[in-house]
Amino acid sequence: MKKVVFIMFLLLVALVGCNNQNSPDNVLKKASDLVTLPSTTTENLELPSTVNVDNQIVSITWESSNQAVITNDGVVQQMLTNQAVTLEATFSYENKTTIKRFNIDIPAFTQEELLQYLLNTLAIPTTVESDLTLPTNIKLGNDEININWSSSNQDILTNTGVINKQLSNKNVSLTASFSYLNQTLTHTFNLTISGMTPLERINYVAGQINIPTSTKTNINLPTLIERVGIVWESSNPSIISENGIVSEVDKEILITLTANFSYLGEKKTITYQIKVLPLTPAEKIQKVLDQVSFSNYVLFDNLHLQTSFQYGIIGTWTSSNPNALSNEGIVNRSYAGEKVILTLTLILEGETMSKTFEFTIGSNDAFPYHTYIERAQNFVLKNFNNVKLENNKLVLENDALIGSYESNVIETNEFVSAVASWSALSGTDHTVELLVKVLVNGVWSDYLSYQPWGLGLQNKGKDQTSSNNVAKLDDDIIVINNGKASAFQFKVVLRRNNLTSPSPKVSLVCVTLEIPNYEYPIEADLPDFIDYDVPKLNQNIVPQIGNSICSPTSITMLLKYKGHSFIQYDEDEYEHRYIANLAKDYGNNIFGNWVYNTVTASAFGHDAYVKRMYSFEELMYHLQTVGPVAASVKGNMQGLYTTNGHLIVVRGYRITSTITTVIVNDPNLKDVYFEYNLDVFLNVWRNIVYVIE
Repeated sequence: MKKVVFIMFLLLVALVGCNNQNSPDNVLKKASDLVTLPSTTTENLELPSTVNVDNQIVSITWESSNQAVITNDGVVQQMLTNQAVTLEATFSYENKTTIKRFNIDIPAFTQEELLQYLLNTLAIPTTVESDLTLPTNIKLGNDEININWSSSNQDILTNTGVINKQLSNKNVSLTASFSYLNQTLTHTFNLTISGMTPLERINYVAGQINIPTSTKTNINLPTLIERVGIVWESSNPSIISENGIVSEVDKEILITLTANFSYLGEKKTITYQIKVLPLTPAEKIQKVLDQVSFSNYVLFDNLHLQTSFQYGIIGTWTSSNPNALSNEGIVNRSYAGEKVILTLTLILEGETMSKTFEFTIGSNDAFPYHTYIERAQNFVLKNFNNVKLENNKLVLENDALIGSYESNVIETNEFVSAVASWSALSGTDHTVELLVKVLVNGVWSDYLSYQPWGLGLQNKGKDQTSSNNVAKLDDDIIVINNGKASAFQFKVVLRRNNLTSPSPKVSLVCVTLEIPNYEYPIEADLPDFIDYDVPKLNQNIVPQIGNSICSPTSITMLLKYKGHSFIQYDEDEYEHRYIANLAKDYGNNIFGNWVYNTVTASAFGHDAYVKRMYSFEELMYHLQTVGPVAASVKGNMQGLYTTNGHLIVVRGYRITSTITTVIVNDPNLKDVYFEYNLDVFLNVWRNIVYVIE
């Protein structure tokens, strides 16, 4: 019986012992021992929510002493300084709990780590389509990192992240300066700012067009801006044409102009309402006064003073010195050198306006040579109108949209034709117009205009005849219709679209004369051989227009000789096609307008002009002292071909005991380089050259 009792006691003890091992306290202790964490870390922690102890599931909850550094979920965030965090784990099992604490050190960011963290936070894209959000600070715990932004081009991307889209993609650098704890980190983002979409380009171009709500004068209606085509429609073309020509009206008329924009398949239509207003009597008088032009010239013969004008306007003339110049326009040459003021007074419907003209009674002094070049620094200051000199170039006054310079009268040898040219920097929104008038048998022609010209525009020359038939402009040549001219006067008009546009910059005006029986002796010692290594270009390799672009091809060769390259401007690297489209006379539909070709060359920073030469010796001297030229030729080119008009580059000459040859780059020849016999050259040369200084 005792033995049985003892056995039962042992079983009881054993049972009690087993139950003690699986007690909640023991399970919690084992669970606590099973969970460990590192003492130092920068990586996120895996914080278990349960632990298995001998198939007993113990739940765990976590609480951080600083959730900014370590969250209750174990997410670790480094700070600017070292951090110490206590993680408290609460183990729960069968309504009992125990707590275990882990002390963990979080090292501060290194500079490299901090920078990477900031870049990840900012997430600045490499290609930017719209405005960027650029924060000025980033919170990091109790600390703050200040950010200063700096753009390399604020015209495209501002320091605040606002973009101004350009026509094409643009590269911009954006630098972030991070300031913290008296330290600074910088990083530069190299961004590509996406160019305008086709519709955005159309909207941009539309914004550049300024159509007045009312007008009495012609309106500029561009047909191509930044490759966006514009087709205009008028509700009444007889009042406002599709070219912007405004007719005078007797009463106010409302006209609708419709602009149809297109670019890369995208289209947009905008309408403009314009009131065409009648001229007032004062405006009619002013219009007539503007058409009367005798200012600042030398008088050699009597004047025809008109007294009846358009609109029924009556005029009277009054001289400041009737003895030298009468009120009827009679000139007394005995007063040579005397300055006289002649006043024209016009009357219409009670309105009276006057205009004065300054004359000098002419002497026998005259410009004795054949090519007159007046450089801007020598322009007469009193003849400036809203213009000034800047770095020896004629430019607009700062607040002027239009200005002009009118030369004094230049007396010359009698000539039968002239070519006027100018050198200027210009563009699509800032242009130069050259006008020339001539004196023939005591009668002045009207001003003949080479038309406003700007690099990149579809510049349009226009044949003109003076209203009195004294002279005409034929493409690029001023032709005297009857007799010979003895003087000329020129005017340059500078324009820009708005005050934010740059001013055109005129460096010179050249007028070269065709003088019958004229000789220009050269008395210099000339070498027997000159040859400039001018780059060669064949005009005929250019598709479609190759047979027509000898002139711009020659200009391109001369510009390349000066160090220019235009490969990047043409998709097929036809440099002369690019220059051809700039130099083309779209009005006369020719590539060979002499004047338009030289002003195109001048737009790349050179003084360039058309010059007439009167002997091969003069050409030799120019080659020796200045450099290669482009020469205009016509006729049989040594049996190789015959031309009705062609341009070649004269790069030099060669004189031997038996023959003289002219060394050229002929763009119509396959190999381009050639040496023409001198007699052949003199037979075809039109005595006209392009000069690029």
